[in-house]
Amino acid sequence: MKSKLIVSVVSAVVVAGCVGVAGYASHQAQLAAEEGFANFVDKVEATFDNEIRITYGDVKTDLFGGNATVSDVVIRSPQGDPAFSMSSLVVTSEGHVEGSKLPTSAELAFQDFKVVHEAPLKGLKRRMNLDLENQLVHGTIGYQYNDAQDLMQPYLKVSMPGRNDVDISIDVSNVRGVWNVLEANYDKLDDRIVLDRDENHEFKRNIRNIRLNNADFEYTNQGEIEKAIERLAEKEGMSVEELVPHMSEVIDAQLGESGLAPELKKFLVNPGKISVSLSADQPVSMEDVRNSMRYLSRNHLKEALEGIDVSIKAN
Repeated sequence: MKSKLIVSVVSAVVVAGCVGVAGYASHQAQLAAEEGFANFVDKVEATFDNEIRITYGDVKTDLFGGNATVSDVVIRSPQGDPAFSMSSLVVTSEGHVEGSKLPTSAELAFQDFKVVHEAPLKGLKRRMNLDLENQLVHGTIGYQYNDAQDLMQPYLKVSMPGRNDVDISIDVSNVRGVWNVLEANYDKLDDRIVLDRDENHEFKRNIRNIRLNNADFEYTNQGEIEKAIERLAEKEGMSVEELVPHMSEVIDAQLGESGLAPELKKFLVNPGKISVSLSADQPVSMEDVRNSMRYLSRNHLKEALEGIDVSIKAN
């Protein structure tokens, strides 16, 4: 009986001690998160020469999840007028290479992002034909870095309810040069999130050394494709029923020999979800990636995909 009592008392003390340590650590993490985000806001505002102001609500931390959640973030003009808003911003970072200050994995997730100012709404519509008035956007952007293999996997997920979901992930190698530049200048970025001219030149030089190993793209339509086809049909002076077969003929002309046309035409007729995977026998340089993007911008699909293995699945 006595031994059971001792065990119970010791257990209670251990549990209480763990709770106390966790509570203290959580409190310290909370203070660090609040101070860290406030410093980050100051840096962002200084980087934009104080042409923007950032306001926010609470900063809450998850000690065991390794993240901080910031509520009611609003990016404003210097006069205080709201331009962009989001209901929450969650920042997560985990792991460090020994001696490094940069996390080996980091993620930023936002909910209910909205463009609320007339000027950027008009700019997006004029330059990109993108109408975001009253449109909520949810998204996640992040990366994972493997120092031993010098590999990085950046990813981006964006959801626009009623329009589309986009999920992009890539696998790149030869990243260490860029990583080292950021690491070397980590402590220098005290006031502004910018590099000086020499540092920026070194950063760009190392960017050119990065190699693309593979990429995956998934698009889920929620009504955007039908609207885009309707707009294009109106512009071309055709009906949708006339335009879709015409577009199928263009796809055949561009990609008929590659075997990719059937899946693209399936998506065109029944636009649901389409997945595209890119890979190459040898890692692709950033210069080759830029050249491919130029070909794509000119609708030269065959030239854009030369030397790259592509698989497409529509369902």
